[in-house]
Amino acid sequence: MKRFGTKWINAIEDLWDIAETIFDMPHIRVVPKGNERNIRKAHSVERAALCITEWK
Repeated sequence: MKRFGTKWINAIEDLWDIAETIFDMPHIRVVPKGNERNIRKAHSVERAALCITEWK
């Protein structure tokens, strides 16, 4: 995102050019191939915690 500067943060116009650029960029794997089996599903308590608002 550094290449786009900071003006996009408060931009009123659409940002499809940024989305298309990111989409066209090469993607890297976050989890190495073969390690996916070690990832567990989130517990219901963890999923519920995502809905908690920390501040307003």
